[in-house]
Amino acid sequence: MNNDYYAVLGVSRKASQKEISQAYRRLARKYHPDLNKGNKEAESIFKQINEAHAVLSDTENRNSYDRFGENWKHSDELHNREKTFRGNNFTWGFNNAGGNLNSIEDIINRFNKPKANKARPKKIEKTINLTLLEAFNGTSRVITIGNGNSLNERKIEVKIPPGVDNGSKIHVKDKHTNNFYLVTKISPMEDYERIGNDLHTKLDLDLLDAIFGIEVELNIIGERILFTVPPETQNGTSFRLSGKGMPLLKSPDKRGNMYISAHIRIPTELSKKETALFLELKSLRESKE
Repeated sequence: MNNDYYAVLGVSRKASQKEISQAYRRLARKYHPDLNKGNKEAESIFKQINEAHAVLSDTENRNSYDRFGENWKHSDELHNREKTFRGNNFTWGFNNAGGNLNSIEDIINRFNKPKANKARPKKIEKTINLTLLEAFNGTSRVITIGNGNSLNERKIEVKIPPGVDNGSKIHVKDKHTNNFYLVTKISPMEDYERIGNDLHTKLDLDLLDAIFGIEVELNIIGERILFTVPPETQNGTSFRLSGKGMPLLKSPDKRGNMYISAHIRIPTELSKKETALFLELKSLRESKE
């Protein structure tokens, strides 16, 4: 697996957010599981693309990744350690165990080394099923924690933040347990497809509405909006509604985009008069050529 998120998306480290989003959308469509059924390699690449985009599309996470590389998830601890060491007037080693720490690289190297006699407790993970609407709005679940002994079991309410996706891990904070995580599984929602933080849906249009344009009321996730379809809209045209997609997990006040694809319905069971009018239109179009 490629750990270089920039390489995964095929962009430079100086790429703008717009360039990152464009690269992500292009690759996500190419490697989407629906278009590559049974292709394990495409599935793996698709997961890498989503992971890379989730990090690089978030300014705070991107800054941490640029500084700490694959250790970016531990940036808070690394920042604190760096601040401590630089605040002293002397060099210091972890646990006073020798060796100078003169740079953040030293800290990272020491951080990556296993710590003797400090075995971490094994993570306990429990899968919870959510609807796409629950993932959009955020929700809560009452779960049971314990070791199987009814006397030690306890129920606690866990808040699920907006923006979670398949595989998101939520750390359950409980005074008796520090290694329990909920792993989210999002069920699909009819008429909507989620790709990263973006949502994709279809809009069925009558032929004449596509030709002359129309204003329609759409009931999208989270709100109802008036949407104007311009005249002479072609079948398959995609419209972007900026900021109408899923909330970002770590920045719920920000949202992805909504993409609406126009699907034009061809009229059937035409009357004789309608058929004659279409034939007349066909004749007029041919005479212009």
